[in-house]
Amino acid sequence: MSFLSFSRRHFLTLFAASTVSVVAASVGSTSSAVAVTGERQRCLEVKALSGTVTLQSRGQIPLKAWSGARLERVDDVFETGLNATAMLQVDTGIGQIYVAENSKFRVKALLLTEQGGRVTELEVLKGQVRLSLRPFTNPESRFALYMAAGVTEVTGTEFGVSVQPDGKMGVATESGSVEVTAEGESVTVEDQMQTLVIPGQSPRPASPLLDDPELQMNRAEFLDGNLKLSGQTDPVNLLSVDDVSQLLGPSGEFDLVIPVTGKMSINLLVTTPLGKQRRYEIPLSLEREPGLIVIPEERVDETLLKQPSVQP
Repeated sequence: MSFLSFSRRHFLTLFAASTVSVVAASVGSTSSAVAVTGERQRCLEVKALSGTVTLQSRGQIPLKAWSGARLERVDDVFETGLNATAMLQVDTGIGQIYVAENSKFRVKALLLTEQGGRVTELEVLKGQVRLSLRPFTNPESRFALYMAAGVTEVTGTEFGVSVQPDGKMGVATESGSVEVTAEGESVTVEDQMQTLVIPGQSPRPASPLLDDPELQMNRAEFLDGNLKLSGQTDPVNLLSVDDVSQLLGPSGEFDLVIPVTGKMSINLLVTTPLGKQRRYEIPLSLEREPGLIVIPEERVDETLLKQPSVQP
């Protein structure tokens, strides 16, 4: 299939191996291997998007995405830019995938089993992705997300993941349940629960869902043309400062030195694994101490559905 064949068709899926048995092994399942028929009759279709969104097939240059485009091939890459969002539908109406700005994932596999099961796996490389999936009617159907820190697998639920620059992964379940596996250990994240996975470590025990983009500022002071800023947010969240993703500590703490020369303000964005966002602004003035201004929060999927789709 040429790259142009998936223009006007867009799909987001990932698979870590050529058979479902590898998926089962990755998530600690003891179920028997399932034969697959290969890559065919599968897709993820773009239903809404806003801003700069691209599709890239292996060995090809990125193309601008549009409503109705599909991803159908292993190693296809989907990426949103600054202030861009997208919503895709899994084939046969299995569910929807909501993608926040500055997020990226790769198709690992789209498989159809001999008994009609659909196996979908996505590798989330950065950013935040939220999924709403109906329960599967075929026992061979699976949906899994792969990240640097671990793997999540579901059969029908609404949940989201966040991936920080160093690979730390937040997983939050709004309804249903998700199994998260890392370093050979699994944690089930039930309805209204969340967990954090740090690369090289087992998943943390599930804790009550917060879905809270609050940012606490502990210190903000000017020093030698820089703003020294320290604070904390929920460790499963994502934090960006002036559109640059930042690292959070194991407890969500941060300690930043931000150049301020020529700037009127510093802009911060906090995003939860379920896509709730809150924007903050720090006006810069040497005449007063810097303080946070909070901009009303919004969900990624609610935002993008208000925007017009981009046509080719």
